[in-house]
Amino acid sequence: MDKPNTTSTAGCPSRCARCGIGDAPQAGDLRGWRLSVGAVAVFVLPLLTAIAGASLGGDGKVGQFVGAAVGLFTGLATVVTIAAMRRRSKAMRKES
Repeated sequence: MDKPNTTSTAGCPSRCARCGIGDAPQAGDLRGWRLSVGAVAVFVLPLLTAIAGASLGGDGKVGQFVGAAVGLFTGLATVVTIAAMRRRSKAMRKES
């Protein structure tokens, strides 16, 4: 059983569960409108790109399926790339 960390200081950057400091929201945490925009981007952008891909796929079922699959993959790759870039820039700002 872990004992609570009673020696940590108020400025501890660690977010471990041993003290209450880790529960406090950090400056870069997603809250409010940023959380809303992030949720919309993660869920709606791939859906919209899949719909666009299906519409560009033509009249046939196979073309529409392939277009939707390519559009979905493109949307997911875009969201993952944007999230990775945000994470890197946030880490760089934190180190500076």
